[in-house]
Amino acid sequence: MRNSFKLMFAALLFVLLGAGSVMAQTTYYVSTSGDDLKDGLTQANALATISAAISKTAAGDEIVILTGTYTFTAAAGTVNKAITIKGEGAANTILQCSGHTYNLLSFTTAGATLKDLKILKTDKTGTHNILYIGASNTTVQDCVIEGQFAIGDGEVSRAMEIAGGISGLLITGNTITDLRQPAYINAAAGTLSNNTVER
Repeated sequence: MRNSFKLMFAALLFVLLGAGSVMAQTTYYVSTSGDDLKDGLTQANALATISAAISKTAAGDEIVILTGTYTFTAAAGTVNKAITIKGEGAANTILQCSGHTYNLLSFTTAGATLKDLKILKTDKTGTHNILYIGASNTTVQDCVIEGQFAIGDGEVSRAMEIAGGISGLLITGNTITDLRQPAYINAAAGTLSNNTVER
């Protein structure tokens, strides 16, 4: 009887300690009216930039980019953690970029996700790889990536450049429009499904 009690107590202690060690997912918000001096933990206290939100996250956290148009002439951030960045739908969250000497977002750590937003390239200036995917198990899902390319143009714009030697990619449910190439893929492995490429 005593041994049974000890075993039950040990099991209960393990469950309680185990539960305490599980970290809950934290959601950070980014808004067109945000402020990077705030904590980003509620819509009312949203941050202003994606890079500030990334800096606050830990693996497993989520960044919600609230409805609005965000304008970039330089990189929005390097995704160096296994986090999810999502908008409020491609019709509502728009990341608008111009120029060509940068990647809007660079994914450098395995396990990150980008979904539910629109990226709009507003000009035609040189070679521009809008997203750089340099880590395995990266997901790009339900996004619209749109440019200004027309047949006969000399500029080279791509929705994504995918590094070689990575695996576990999931590129699904996206619409890529008016870019010279949807992606430049360097011997990577994964799943491309249900994407639409227009013009």
